[in-house]
Amino acid sequence: MRKGIIQAVGRQKAIAVIDLGKTNKKLMIYDLNLKLLEKESVIISEIKRGGWICDDIPAVYEWIIEKLKRFNKKYEIAVISTTTFGATIVNLDKNGKLATPVLSYMNDPGKNIAKEFYG
Repeated sequence: MRKGIIQAVGRQKAIAVIDLGKTNKKLMIYDLNLKLLEKESVIISEIKRGGWICDDIPAVYEWIIEKLKRFNKKYEIAVISTTTFGATIVNLDKNGKLATPVLSYMNDPGKNIAKEFYG
């Protein structure tokens, strides 16, 4: 065992990093010395809702939970860190539930909105 790695109940402590990119969703497991141990990725296609291109949040959520459960059987996940591309906004209600669909930045808002926004 490398110095600095902590073993607990037979499982190595680890850091889970969830990277929600536009194309790929990734979940990586690092040891506490930041050495990559495992990596999973998936492409989850966008969906259309009311004529708008949206991220498929239920599919993304299910994938993340399934991977975290699987990795947690092998590692003691001590930290979860998330990162994402900067063009997405998620609106939550007071209970932490989705208040609106997560719209893709690939949607064309139309000429009127662009004119009002940019002047």
